[in-house]
Amino acid sequence: MADLLDPPLTTIRQPAYAIGREEATILFQGLMKNRAILTSQSQELKSELVVRAFTGG
Repeated sequence: MADLLDPPLTTIRQPAYAIGREEATILFQGLMKNRAILTSQSQELKSELVVRAFTGG
């Protein structure tokens, strides 16, 4: 959507499908083992900076 704006805005692209897949994996593992899901569990997924014509300043 940001590339349709004038000027095109720089944005961060996040892997939405991978985020959902990892969250579902953690959830289902907890449900199958009948244990609480720890809020301290984390997974780092790479985001991508999409630089377009408008960078501010």
